[in-house]
This record gives sequence, structure tokens and C-alpha cells, in this order.
Amino acid sequence: MAEGLTVRIVYITHMTEVAVSTRISRETKALVEDLMREERLDRSAALRKLLHLGADEYRRRKALEALAAGKASFGEAAEIAGLTLWEFRELVKERKVHWVPGAVVEDVQRGLNGG
Repeated sequence: MAEGLTVRIVYITHMTEVAVSTRISRETKALVEDLMREERLDRSAALRKLLHLGADEYRRRKALEALAAGKASFGEAAEIAGLTLWEFRELVKERKVHWVPGAVVEDVQRGLNGG
């Protein structure tokens, strides 16, 4: 009889881990416990996974905001997000972020100023 296959995603980091103490809401505690059950993780691993996912989303939002505000080029924003150019292009498309490359904005401004 064939046995079921279990797939587990493992996040490998190359950084030294440090201990951090914090308080979380009851709702977040319930989410952690759900994750522990679903993926058979201990509490520390579940918390690290959720923190890692949240940090990734934070970097992506920060990069998209910088791109939309003209504070970062497309390549710089992709780097902030921790994504390849192609991955970042898909993210921009998915999130419907509208941006104009900086050189185009400067050309338009020069044209409006008669210069």
C-alpha cells in the first residue's frame, strides 16, 4: 500500500538567530496554533514563518510605494523587494501599481517649463 507524500516548505536563513520576546493578540495566537496544527510545526517555527512572510510583504509594499512615488527606479525597487526584475514586474502588474520612469517625468517637466 502506497503511503502519502508530505511536502514541507523550509525557510533557510544565513543569519544568526536572536531571541525576541513580544506579546500577541488572541487572534494572532489562534492563527499561530492553526499553522502549528496544519503544518506540524512547533510554536517557534510557526512564529518565525509568519514573521518571515510578513517581512517579505513589508519589503514588497515598501518597494512598490518607492516606485510609485518616483523615489526608486524599477531595478532599485526590485532590489528593495528582494525579487528579480521579472518577479517584480509581475508584482507591479498584479498590484496594479502605476508608475512612470523618472527620466520620462523629467522630460515632461522640462517640456512644460519651456526648456
